[in-house]
Amino acid sequence: MASIFRMRNPITRTQVLLMAGTVAVVFLATGGIAYAASKRRKELVPTRPPIVPPVIPDGEEPIGPIVPPAVPPDTLEWRVVTPDDPGYPWTFPAMHYENYPTPGTWFDANDKDGAFAPSNGFDRFVVALLGSALAMAGNDYRIANAVGQDPNANLGRRLRRQVRESLINVGGINDLLYGQTNLNIAGGNDPNASGGDKEKPLSAQYVLNEEGRGLNWLPRHADNIDRLQGGKHMKRTTRINGKKLPSPNSGSRQMLIWSPAFDLEALGPDKVVPSIRFLQWDDGSSTLDPPPIISQVGINLSGVTLPGVG
Repeated sequence: MASIFRMRNPITRTQVLLMAGTVAVVFLATGGIAYAASKRRKELVPTRPPIVPPVIPDGEEPIGPIVPPAVPPDTLEWRVVTPDDPGYPWTFPAMHYENYPTPGTWFDANDKDGAFAPSNGFDRFVVALLGSALAMAGNDYRIANAVGQDPNANLGRRLRRQVRESLINVGGINDLLYGQTNLNIAGGNDPNASGGDKEKPLSAQYVLNEEGRGLNWLPRHADNIDRLQGGKHMKRTTRINGKKLPSPNSGSRQMLIWSPAFDLEALGPDKVVPSIRFLQWDDGSSTLDPPPIISQVGINLSGVTLPGVG
């Protein structure tokens, strides 16, 4: 019995083959685009390199033996924190929100917002770090830059001095990596040294530690952010006078500065005399130094000898 449904223009065998071919082409093209997009995403977001034990290149001398942890850390990925994030002091490599100096974090002076000129870099950094610490402690952040007739001027000066001392303490990680003896690079003026202003007197020795070293605010350093990310030891790339070491030990970046984790209670508004004090990491070491996971990776002084460092 003939069907009661009849197409007005029946599809020919040739048309069927053409339609099947079109569907196949569309399917293959769609799959190819999806594969290409997936492959592109993988290329744009590379996986983190595996953590490997530190290797000391020939000709380089570390500061004492570098002993990797028995079990390599799961990760040395940088994390961005805000002053309100829980867990202070943070035991992982922490960068601070919007590259603003924050206790217990690292400050990337190579960031476009953190590249300070030597003439004012240290002072600006100290005030910003102290202000952040006071705010975290619930105190008045304006104490950080109080001067002149301000009732908090004496307190501000005392706290700024204590913060400076914590940043440049002899044998601290900032001193090991960036300590140098040229006052003009550290934020002062020595008319008789390279880069000094001969028309101005010797000034601002307070930016130097007990061994006469300050931080090197010129872009002469290794990319220690990248080195830590790869599980490599941090590396010094300048001489004691602040000049760059020759290749392959030279660098061209700004500092990666450790901001000690202060005891916030000691800075609180309920203290008669707020002061800079430090906490302890789980292994008993002071938060004046970075978390233990960084100490395990090690530091390479590239053969440079620093007086006062045992």
